Amino acid sequence: MQREAEKASDIDVTPMLDVVFILLIFFVVTSTFERTSAVDVQRSSKGSTDAQPALAIRVDRNGIYLNDNSVSPEGLAARLSAVRSAQQNVVIASKTDAPVRLVVAAIDAARSAGFAPGTTVLALAE
Repeated sequence: MQREAEKASDIDVTPMLDVVFILLIFFVVTSTFERTSAVDVQRSSKGSTDAQPALAIRVDRNGIYLNDNSVSPEGLAARLSAVRSAQQNVVIASKTDAPVRLVVAAIDAARSAGFAPGTTVLALAE
């Protein structure tokens, strides 16, 4: 009787683990991964000239500058709305050592001031 109880408690889990690993491999191989982009950036080609003057926003590690005048990230949208003309473009020039939060703040300010994504150009400067 003791042998029967001992024999009944020995369950081999190896086949179950094999099935679990095969299912895991199946789902990993058949799953699809989607790439998303947080910020759509349109790069301008070198040597291209715009017919209209553009507002220049420069971003570096010290802050944000609108036409070489220092401006806070919070006040940039209001300043852009004040100086915006109907068809004007915006050029955002960012240094490579500029904090990403300032670059994103400049892009968001341009969009909230009413500049279309096609009129905003992001340029990276050394």
